Amino acid sequence: MSAARKFEVASSFWGQWIVCAALFVAWVGFTPVFIFGEGDMQLASLEAGGGDLAKQCAFAALFALVVWRVWYEEGVESLGSVPVWLAMVLLWCLVSVVWAVDPMIAVRRVLLLVMVTVAISLVVRRMTGPEFLNALFMISVAILFLDWVALLVSPNGVHTAAGPDVGLIGDWRGAHIHKNETGAFTAIATIVFIDRAMRDRSFLVCPLLALLAVCFLIGTGSKTSLGLLFVAIAFGVVAATTWPYRRLRLVVCSLAIVCVLGFLNFYNREISELLSKLDDPGAFTGRPQIWAIASSYFVDHPFLGAGYGSFWAIGKASPVFQYADGWVAEQIDHTHNGYLNIAIQVGAAGLVLTLIAAVIMPAKELFSAERLGRDRFVLTALLFFIVFRDFLEDSIVDRSNPCWIILVGVAALVNRETVVETYRAIRERYRRLRVVQPIP
Repeated sequence: MSAARKFEVASSFWGQWIVCAALFVAWVGFTPVFIFGEGDMQLASLEAGGGDLAKQCAFAALFALVVWRVWYEEGVESLGSVPVWLAMVLLWCLVSVVWAVDPMIAVRRVLLLVMVTVAISLVVRRMTGPEFLNALFMISVAILFLDWVALLVSPNGVHTAAGPDVGLIGDWRGAHIHKNETGAFTAIATIVFIDRAMRDRSFLVCPLLALLAVCFLIGTGSKTSLGLLFVAIAFGVVAATTWPYRRLRLVVCSLAIVCVLGFLNFYNREISELLSKLDDPGAFTGRPQIWAIASSYFVDHPFLGAGYGSFWAIGKASPVFQYADGWVAEQIDHTHNGYLNIAIQVGAAGLVLTLIAAVIMPAKELFSAERLGRDRFVLTALLFFIVFRDFLEDSIVDRSNPCWIILVGVAALVNRETVVETYRAIRERYRRLRVVQPIP
């Protein structure tokens, strides 16, 4: 078989199944909650800084398979095809182990982050847009089916009184550990199904799948995901319709700003009442209190942070005990804000690198690159759904989080500059400088 044929098989077959396997493990895992129940997994993780060993082994196996296959097909230099800005984020997270509060836990968590991010990057860089989207379509159908089965046949398909938060009782979660994860999945699945319906001109199957996903999303009670679904679709439509016309893009963006300002002015009283509720400790499931603690730590440690994975859920050594006690310190293992979460772990520099790698560079390509074609709508919608959701949840640079996996896939698909290409460019520029430099 020729090298070109091997590359085609790799990109069109095994790469899609790697993406599907990674997302299934991340979203459902090997101990689906609707079969085994919720148990004490979260509390065990909080007390000992632990994690799901089966998931970690699965991602290690996927990483080894991807590295071996890419190396075998294309040589060792191909392992440098990770987008350069993503590589810089990973490097900074690795370096943060030096000053981490608990280096052993930090090493374990950052290695999982590196394995997941590099594996997905290497795979998706060798796929076309339709192939990546087909993988998302296949796994979305499979997990949505599993969610409905879990809801209909298992009492654990909904949150019960056994959970730590009584406010969740009755919310649908399907095969996922928490209704917020279910909400994110069903919103992403809806975007994928809508795109597939338009792409294939499917007027029955894909619209029906989208309807089932939206119904399940409503059942979860996840207002964040439901609201952001329509915002993300709007961004996708704008990107798909205005990218060839710079002036039209400016007009649309200007109208959006005017609409937002008008909305804020018209609903000024309602917004003021909403903001006043932020002082309520129970509002937004305690997010204001969590944000206040994380913000205080960031103000005290703005440059380096606590080290990757070294703020929440590392036992009594966690810095959170210096700023709080009670339920925030003992029961919370995330910040409910992805950007604040990464800032308290790896500092302002890590946050800036993350924004460039995961938000700015992909958005720049999605709104300007000609090569994206019909993929522009769905990729833009996925990007902005995850980006906006992280103002209230955590997924960015969060190890094996499924939203992070999809975000890495989008970034790897649209970002052109890789580590090896950057190295070649720097080496060529240095060589030219040496050639033109006058001989003393």
